[in-house]
Amino acid sequence: MVKGRSLLPREHGAYAQLGFPLLTGLVYGGGHAGAFAFAGVAVAAFLVHEPLAVIMGLRGVRVRDLLLDSARRRLWLLGAAILVLLVLALWLAPARAWRAAVIPAVPALVLVPAFLTGRVKTLAGELLAATAFSAALLPVALSGPADWWSSLAAAGVWLGAVVPAIVAVHAVKVAHKGRPRRRWLVPAAPVLAVVVAGLAVVVAVWLPYPAVRALAVLPSVVVVVVVSGVLPHPRHLKRIGWAVVAANFMTFFLLLVI
Repeated sequence: MVKGRSLLPREHGAYAQLGFPLLTGLVYGGGHAGAFAFAGVAVAAFLVHEPLAVIMGLRGVRVRDLLLDSARRRLWLLGAAILVLLVLALWLAPARAWRAAVIPAVPALVLVPAFLTGRVKTLAGELLAATAFSAALLPVALSGPADWWSSLAAAGVWLGAVVPAIVAVHAVKVAHKGRPRRRWLVPAAPVLAVVVAGLAVVVAVWLPYPAVRALAVLPSVVVVVVVSGVLPHPRHLKRIGWAVVAANFMTFFLLLVI
């Protein structure tokens, strides 16, 4: 193993983007065994990214040469885990959960060409991944007693929380790296955050319960507005990430208590 290298995904923000929706889905799913099977499929599919990137040489020739055998073993292990978990989900989960699984599968499949060309970290690639991660909540929640309306509302909250944050991170990078063609991201981040907050309020006021849960997106929106106003140097991105995670904890809590 290369010193300091791991076969775990290096996109650390993605852990929270996937983890919080899955945790929400597991709670909404009431501990159903099928929910855990679908959650396991999502986690295993996420973990496939790094060994496959190593095998394809996206991490460099030296890393590929040194980690190739380990990456292949990890890939086979994860592939077997996905197959077993899918069989368990087919056996344990109701049909509506399988229908819901199509929703995250679509953006995940659309993301494949971006991965193969090494463009996952582009704005479009990250937004596609965020959509798949947020929608992964649906088959997990719908394996148990959750209804479609509650599950879609929760998935929408997570998507609304993550998308402005992704745009804000790209805006921070653009603001300090002199990319005039992408300067539109700087004002776009706070505007998008305000739009999301406005939509959340409208949905909460005008639609029946559980639409009020849309307000759970507000902590994440506040963080994006603050970051967009300060525009810290990219060397502080780790701190921004932790602030986003803290807001996500608040969003998760609100989704459970509202």
